[in-house]
Amino acid sequence: MNKTDTAITHVTTSSSNIFEELGFSGQEATKLKIKAQLMCSISE
Repeated sequence: MNKTDTAITHVTTSSSNIFEELGFSGQEATKLKIKAQLMCSISE
């Protein structure tokens, strides 16, 4: 069985919206961020 290296070797700081970093347009990224926040609130 092969061992997978899971050590974190580099961390890049994020902007305030991960969806923008994933390539969504500004408007779409904002909508997705709001939806994600609402789903987190609902699940809590």
